[in-house]
Amino acid sequence: MKNWFLVIFFLAGCSPAIPMEHEEYAEAYGWQIESLEGQETVVIQKEADTQGISTSFFDTAPYEGREAQVTTYKLKEKQVSGDDLFLSIYVIDNNIIGASGSLANWSPGSFDPKKKDELTGEGIIEHE
Repeated sequence: MKNWFLVIFFLAGCSPAIPMEHEEYAEAYGWQIESLEGQETVVIQKEADTQGISTSFFDTAPYEGREAQVTTYKLKEKQVSGDDLFLSIYVIDNNIIGASGSLANWSPGSFDPKKKDELTGEGIIEHE
């Protein structure tokens, strides 16, 4: 019984590996992934019908009606307030189709991950 408990404890303590493609995508825009926050499957809809899905930073038209895997990561970068930043990467058929960023406790709360320099220049995120 002790061996079984140790195996369960070991598996529960492991965090899933971050796919290299996701790491490279984030790094291409200057971001560093800290940890996995969650995964979900969403149906890509017209921008006006997105029901809280922030896809306004990439073209969703070719993917309308299709299911996408959305993986959200906490980033190592921080807001000047100390709050966290998150990156959600959208994947269809094992291809990254785009991403969106979100800022905890900040309005409007979402950002284009390709514009890190603007967030830094506007004093929203800390300088590295």
